Amino acid sequence: MFGHSMSFCDNAGISTSVCNFPQHKGSAVGLMKAMEGLTAAVINTVFYSFCSDQQLNYFPLWIAAITLGTGLFAVPMIAKTNGPIEEDEARVSWKFSILMVALLVYTAFCAVVVYFKAYVLPVAVVAVLLPLGLFLLTASGAPSARAATGRPLLQEQEISERPNVSAWEMLLKLDFYLLFLAFVAIQGAGLCLSNNFSQIVKAVSKNPAASSVGYLTVFSIFNTCGRIFIGFGSESLKARVNRPWFLAISATLMTLAFLLLHLGEALLAVSAALVGFALGGSFALQAVLVEEVFGPKEMPIKYSYIFCAPFIGSMVMSDLLAGFLYDMEAQKQGRAICLGARCFGVTFTVTATCNFLAALAILTVALRASHTYAILNPVLQERGVVSTEAHVERILRYVRLWTVTHDRWIRLSRTWAHLSVPEAAQVRNDMEGHQFSAPNAGAGEKREDGSEFRHGNRMRSVTVNLVATYQVCCNDFGYSETHAPRRVLTKLSKGVYNSNYDNAEHDYICRVGDKIVNPDGHTYEILERLGHGTFGQVLKCHHSGSSSHVALKIIKNKPAYFHQALVEVRILQMLNQELDPDDDKRIVRMLDFFVYRKHLCIAFELLSVNLYEVLKQNSFRGVSMALIRVLTDQLLKAMRCLREASVIHCDLKPENVLLSRWGGPFGPGGLHGGSFKRRNSRILIRV
Repeated sequence: MFGHSMSFCDNAGISTSVCNFPQHKGSAVGLMKAMEGLTAAVINTVFYSFCSDQQLNYFPLWIAAITLGTGLFAVPMIAKTNGPIEEDEARVSWKFSILMVALLVYTAFCAVVVYFKAYVLPVAVVAVLLPLGLFLLTASGAPSARAATGRPLLQEQEISERPNVSAWEMLLKLDFYLLFLAFVAIQGAGLCLSNNFSQIVKAVSKNPAASSVGYLTVFSIFNTCGRIFIGFGSESLKARVNRPWFLAISATLMTLAFLLLHLGEALLAVSAALVGFALGGSFALQAVLVEEVFGPKEMPIKYSYIFCAPFIGSMVMSDLLAGFLYDMEAQKQGRAICLGARCFGVTFTVTATCNFLAALAILTVALRASHTYAILNPVLQERGVVSTEAHVERILRYVRLWTVTHDRWIRLSRTWAHLSVPEAAQVRNDMEGHQFSAPNAGAGEKREDGSEFRHGNRMRSVTVNLVATYQVCCNDFGYSETHAPRRVLTKLSKGVYNSNYDNAEHDYICRVGDKIVNPDGHTYEILERLGHGTFGQVLKCHHSGSSSHVALKIIKNKPAYFHQALVEVRILQMLNQELDPDDDKRIVRMLDFFVYRKHLCIAFELLSVNLYEVLKQNSFRGVSMALIRVLTDQLLKAMRCLREASVIHCDLKPENVLLSRWGGPFGPGGLHGGSFKRRNSRILIRV
């Protein structure tokens, strides 16, 4: 009954927190798991403050009393506070940060009390009231306008393309079993060490009287720290690092810890710390990974399935493996307590191997779930999560600004240092006397009476020949195009979002000469803007890989547009590669797609004007029947290709039909743009 009640409590608390804090799942679960790990120390501290070792028969009654009292206090508070209340993200993050620091201090307090056995009444009072004080400190919150409508906050996380399967469907997926086996290996190894610590310390130290109290304290402290730091670390870096990689770190630390146990007693404390940290981190990630990889649907049932992993891992590694080998070696030695490296040597090796395989399984899940996290991360970034890349880019921007300012100051100092007062006066006199002529300056224009316009040379000197004029004044002056101001092509040029890379409409701010780099290292140098629409902007760029011009479409940095553009990419891939590989159906060719500074970029072949522009240039008098016949033939071929792909073009109009060439006779057309809709999946996108 006690074991089942713990499972019910854990499942209820973790599942509720994952749903109530969709933007802080890792932090919430990490804090709850950390507090769960401290409960034994808190209950023992309070009990021994009133009772002695001779009164242990009262301990079950104490557990029953504190459980009943906590339930009677907590359930009404949960009922009172649990509701659709949403606060500012910065405020919620601040509250979680306070709880993290306070819980670390509380962990250190419990460790000191247990180590020095300082069981007195004031300590018991602090142990009981401190968590209550932290709760009251962070409980107050102001409901938002959306909360007043009573709409569940979880609806905001409903993303059409994100996996959200039922518990039964989860059991049919390979990713579940890879994660399950990984948790069996990691948590089974950690519980194996904690369950057998007394025997392990005696066997490794070869001392039957060796104590494991100090090592268990280290294990408990780092177990709590692992739950906190892995939970908060994965939450703070969730827009940059996908969460399965943190579980891979736990598996790697567990592998290293059990390999270090082979080296003897000197590294027992280090191994205990690594195992505790890795085990705590796995518990902090367990529920969150299931929710993110398989969706929030039927979350309590999914968590029940995945939470069977520590039970199975403990039974296999602690009881069947370690216990069996330990008893067998003890019988060989003819003693009740096994001593020496052979007692647990095979167990350490097998456990380390299992965790190494677990790390490989987690990496497989991370790669397979990369599409899911590609959908989740733009949503998280849109809601104010600042990634590590943003911090680095901000620092680099400040460094570049300081470098440019420093270079300009040095150049100005050198100019005044080389230009003495008499020289400056001479230059001023020459300018005033109209005798200054910059190199390569053209001759003055002639008046009717034959005299020259002296001001013509001066105008050229301070405009067209400005660089040469500065070089006459200072020999050290040098001009660099990298420092020259570039024309802004985006309509709103003031940076507002995305580390000031985006404007108020979430468009990427583009300038002439800017270079956009794809993951392969190829650059797209911006030349001019071709157009701007609801989904973003289209730019004419020079591609370094092919030395040709392309049309680069930069989607707005907003989740809805990002996801629709991904659908556009998949449809174009299918049309270009499967149904029109030879470019016979006159459908626009997609050349490349990638993400640059949180914007999805799609590179197309560079086409010419659309049919509407053709009609406009012809004063809307129409075109010849021969041209209509050619265009109709090509459009019907394109529409037939779309029909074979079960795709419906939802916005076929002259503006969405572009010509491949223009400049005299009409060239072959290309079907471009508009809206496509898959018949069977009801996806509406704009191309």
